[in-house]
Amino acid sequence: MALVKKAGVLQQPKACWSADPKINPSAVHMLWASVIIEDIDALATVVGMIGVELSSGSKKINLNEFLTEKLSILGALPPNPEKSGWLKVKIISASEILKLPIEPHVP
Repeated sequence: MALVKKAGVLQQPKACWSADPKINPSAVHMLWASVIIEDIDALATVVGMIGVELSSGSKKINLNEFLTEKLSILGALPPNPEKSGWLKVKIISASEILKLPIEPHVP
């Protein structure tokens, strides 16, 4: 559902993009969700959506650097060391699919 909503928002002119996350879901949250559930198709779709968002901004941001940063943040989120190892495997798998040089932070 979030992918469909986001796709609809991105078809509009940037001035019409809503800040309401119920209408315009966070692409970073969708990135994290696609990594956690290991959905390669959703991952590819979300990366494309992030690319569109980044290219529409006035400040140019490198897509690979952005993805690397956000996946590293995801790796640092779990407070439980047991979950950190499980998540690290998923992040490394996603980074290999995306061809990103990443070593997620795991305490």
